Amino acid sequence: MCIIRILAFALTMTGCSTSAPPAGSPASVVESEVAIVQCIFDSREPGWKNGSLASGFAVGPEDRLIISASEQILDASGWIPVLDQPPGKPFAFTLDSDGSLFVVSGSAFGLAVGGVFAKLTDLPSPGFHVAAGAGGRTYLFGPSGNGRSVVYLIDKPSDAETTVQQLFTVEGTVVSVVPLGQEILFAVGRDVFRAGPASGSEWLMVRAVTTPKGDIVSLAFDAERKVLFVSTEDSTM
Repeated sequence: MCIIRILAFALTMTGCSTSAPPAGSPASVVESEVAIVQCIFDSREPGWKNGSLASGFAVGPEDRLIISASEQILDASGWIPVLDQPPGKPFAFTLDSDGSLFVVSGSAFGLAVGGVFAKLTDLPSPGFHVAAGAGGRTYLFGPSGNGRSVVYLIDKPSDAETTVQQLFTVEGTVVSVVPLGQEILFAVGRDVFRAGPASGSEWLMVRAVTTPKGDIVSLAFDAERKVLFVSTEDSTM
């Protein structure tokens, strides 16, 4: 049986250290303690029924909802594909605060504009995901080889100019990234890390949360209440 949980954590937002290893290399980890506030969902609870769920979704301004279904990216307001041609596989997407739809299509990253995929940059391999932050900052994360993951910053992407900056690599698979201003939260295995610029191009990672059981599959953060929501999944006999 596969058990799905969603946990809520109270997260203390303190600044990162001013020293860090070079960008693109493994970062040192500083331990911190955090208590679980509430388990808000458990797939074993009465009333939960297995069903067919979309493999991804994004919510933008004015509650615009974009979902993936039947190998397409759909606008849920009319169940209309946002691209005239299906995206390359695998694909991922997100909406930013301005309503722009960023898409990873195979090994390319771009924007969905008027039903067309407008490529902004190539990616080193397929399997990347995208998370949009404030101020035109968009984060790409995916496999870098040898069991490691890489995180990139796409700074103010546009058709005219795209700045791609590698922030760091990390052991394991980064499964989710949540932008927090100039910093990010990201998940690997059962751990959630905060990462932020320390000086120049150097970044520091701080372990913020370790779940009691089950690998993390997604993150969400309520900035107003400073509560981190973590969904986990583990298989039992």
